[in-house]
Amino acid sequence: MNADFMKKVPREALPNAEEMNATDSVPWYLRYGARVLATIGGVLSIVLGILGCFVSILVLYGKSVLAGGLEAGGGCIVLLIEAPFLFAYVAFSQKPREWLEKQNNTPFFKAILLITIGLVPLLISTNLNTIFGSGLVLMAGVFYAVIGFGRKAPREQMAAAATGQSPSAMEQGRPPVY
Repeated sequence: MNADFMKKVPREALPNAEEMNATDSVPWYLRYGARVLATIGGVLSIVLGILGCFVSILVLYGKSVLAGGLEAGGGCIVLLIEAPFLFAYVAFSQKPREWLEKQNNTPFFKAILLITIGLVPLLISTNLNTIFGSGLVLMAGVFYAVIGFGRKAPREQMAAAATGQSPSAMEQGRPPVY
């Protein structure tokens, strides 16, 4: 059953050998996990944002209309950045992603963008639609922030930094100087 499923998965969806490099500062599954989480969050943001707008128009609650509109718009922005293939027939669908990669390729910039897109509707109106839709985008932003921090330092280097000594002094067995 598992072998049949793997034959149906496109080759581009799986990481190649250079992406699975052990010396890379970010594991491939964290990179792909953040992108999948942002894509699912973007789709859910659009659907729940539009649904939230309609429901809040029926009950005449203005804050939820604004939050739902921002959530749906933020979901479109997230999808244009993370999954432009979903907008294959829109002429400008590749431009936001190219601009983001050309502007600043650090994960922190994408993290700040996704956290802002996810947090603004939640601050305006906290209901189930905004919690589920914008919450996933917010979590994807947190994943990108974790990716930006990278791997931890080796134990010896962290111990040396904590005691104020050089790593070579720690390796030689000298006691810490306080």
